[in-house]
Amino acid sequence: MSCVAILLIQYCFSILSEKKGSSFIWNSHYIYILSIPLAVIIGPIYEEFIFRYYISDKLFLNARKYITMIVSSLLFSIFHSPTNISSFVIYFIFGIIQSLLYKKTKNIYAPIFSHCIVNAIIIVCN
Repeated sequence: MSCVAILLIQYCFSILSEKKGSSFIWNSHYIYILSIPLAVIIGPIYEEFIFRYYISDKLFLNARKYITMIVSSLLFSIFHSPTNISSFVIYFIFGIIQSLLYKKTKNIYAPIFSHCIVNAIIIVCN
């Protein structure tokens, strides 16, 4: 249930950040600053729980681990709405790396932490 709430919040932020009104808040960096915790903390938490924990471990319980890694990484890539084949491949490879990290450590916190770090680096570089 909390994943649904987080998805709804992210959807609302995406709508707000795309609005081009004359209001002060739309012409400032407030929306950008407010979306940083969402991209760096909340997003990685729910994405890793969905794609690594639920899809890999719970949905495909009896499947081989490599198949679950590929399926969850494909879904992860599609979820991020890639604009071209190279961005699709980048998301897919990142999903595979996250799946490997989760399988090797047997701990969901390792991919969550690395996902947070990667998102933070991307925000700082942009």
